[in-house]
Amino acid sequence: MKIALMIVGLAALVLTVSVVTGPDRFLKGLVAEQIEPVDESLNHSRLDSIVHVLAYKEALLELSKQDSIQLVLDLKASAVYLTIHGVPVFQSLISEQELDAFLNKFSNGVYRKVFQKPLPVAHTYATIVKEPVIEQQAPKTPEEAMAVAYMPDTIQDESVYLYLELANGIGIGLEQSNRHSLTDLAAYLKYKKEVYLRRWSNHWDHKWYQYQPEITARLPKEDLKAIYRALSDSPQVVVYY
Repeated sequence: MKIALMIVGLAALVLTVSVVTGPDRFLKGLVAEQIEPVDESLNHSRLDSIVHVLAYKEALLELSKQDSIQLVLDLKASAVYLTIHGVPVFQSLISEQELDAFLNKFSNGVYRKVFQKPLPVAHTYATIVKEPVIEQQAPKTPEEAMAVAYMPDTIQDESVYLYLELANGIGIGLEQSNRHSLTDLAAYLKYKKEVYLRRWSNHWDHKWYQYQPEITARLPKEDLKAIYRALSDSPQVVVYY
């Protein structure tokens, strides 16, 4: 019995240490991924806004080379954009946003290195299908044709939640801004469960707790649906905050 308690206690201690040190290990891994060293000369509070804007402009310039539809998340303007060749073709305003406090602790040098380029998406989860297929039987009479014409579109009622896991480990949750119905609530709970299971799957894959900072933005359901279905199969994201 004592041995079992010792094992349980040791496991709890290891888990606690891994959770506490998770953010530091995440940051070290993020910096280690950069090809060039971080410019420490930028680490001055007076340069914060300048460095952030500079990184944003550099990322947009790089995005202009992409001929497919990509995503821009501008938390300063509370807006999400779809772009082609870096030019916005669609905009949706964010009603609510949440930024992991850890991301605000990035030094200017780290911020520029991480966000000065479009970030590839490694994994996507959505509560709706990318390309819906609607099967209907051809009407045989004028009455059936009229009934089909005025039939409510059930696709419009789908609840929309989208999670983008970036290759560098940052998670971006795009959620519909209203959850009024039981259908919306059920879809939201399923979405959170899938994200939670995905994160714990990553932990087990690495055999160590993996910290994952998150950004959450809430926007109109129809806008979010259009954004997800317009994105390319290999999306990249520009993040600015």
